[in-house]
Amino acid sequence: MTDRTAFDPLVFGRRLRHHRNERGLTLAQLGERVDRRASYLSMVENGKREPKLSLVDALAAALDVPTADLLEPEAPDRRSELEIAVERIQQEPLYRSLGLPDLKVTAGTPDEILEHVVGLYGELTRRRAATPAVEEARRANADLRVEMRERDNHFATIEEIATDALAAVGY
Repeated sequence: MTDRTAFDPLVFGRRLRHHRNERGLTLAQLGERVDRRASYLSMVENGKREPKLSLVDALAAALDVPTADLLEPEAPDRRSELEIAVERIQQEPLYRSLGLPDLKVTAGTPDEILEHVVGLYGELTRRRAATPAVEEARRANADLRVEMRERDNHFATIEEIATDALAAVGY
């Protein structure tokens, strides 16, 4: 879980791209408005660079949106949410261990592909957590709970040890 109060460059970048696209601006056009190169703004949009607060204010003014709107902690739409999830998934050790090449998400990548990657990775992590050893421990724990209920949580051996320990300390 991410800290909802911390600045998230990836979310900020997707919010910036969302507002820029809504206004029909290219990176170069936005760059002219805030005196930054398109390549730098591209890195900001992709979460590779963290802008200074003065640039955040300038970007908000250039896009005619409140600064707070650019700083919201949630992705601006489902597509952005999926792109962020795929980006983060690909950094996970479990994903890396699969030896798969990175999926370069572009505007042409269908949402369904992103949904599949996110869904499959979620299922993979869920199944990985359910290893045979984990399943065996769950079964043993369930069996113990049944036995405890049947005995009304009374185990004579434990009672004897506790009685002896209490007597030893004079209680």
